[in-house]
Amino acid sequence: MTSSSFRVIEGGRGDEPTPGLLVVGAAEIVTMAGGSRAGPSQADVVRLTAEDVGGPGSPEAPVVACWQGRIAAVGPRSAVEAA
Repeated sequence: MTSSSFRVIEGGRGDEPTPGLLVVGAAEIVTMAGGSRAGPSQADVVRLTAEDVGGPGSPEAPVVACWQGRIAAVGPRSAVEAA
């Protein structure tokens, strides 16, 4: 098992609660891009791997952005932070 890191976009435990969270440092993120699925189509996933783009520290490494308790974006860090 590899380790991952989590970073709060702004604030932290000592500050006022903030609605955003950016999960960085993942070696791999798997998502059901395109919405809910049933039956055999559930096996159709999108796999984003950091190794393919230079490692977890790369600007193109996969991240997950959450906003107000919901997943807002999944993709390359540079694209998610620019959105």
